[in-house]
Amino acid sequence: ATSYRGGAALLVTHVRGGVVDQWNQEHPSEQVRVGDVVVEVNGIRGDNDAGEHMMKQFKEESEQIELRLHRKVSDVLLEVLRDDDMQEAIQHELGLPPGRWHEIAHYEIVHDLPVTYK
Repeated sequence: ATSYRGGAALLVTHVRGGVVDQWNQEHPSEQVRVGDVVVEVNGIRGDNDAGEHMMKQFKEESEQIELRLHRKVSDVLLEVLRDDDMQEAIQHELGLPPGRWHEIAHYEIVHDLPVTYK
């Protein structure tokens, strides 16, 4: 457990099996990803003591887990760069000629992500 904006949270460090992996396979555009911050699990959120209770929800055998996640804005930029529909929408709205935003160097997590439009 970690603290996020003054409350308990769980940092996603990996996704292996279970209901979250199943969700990711069934919902590729809404996947839970490494770096996401889980701020609520099955209605449990709150102070730092809530972290243990949140983690327990993953360990209990259940067919359904309801999560509230936060994702860093910088990670969302990577999603936009990798999404063809978003690329097309940006191109259209900005009145750009046919092309695509590209990472100049490959990044898994954005810090100082250099991009170019070609």
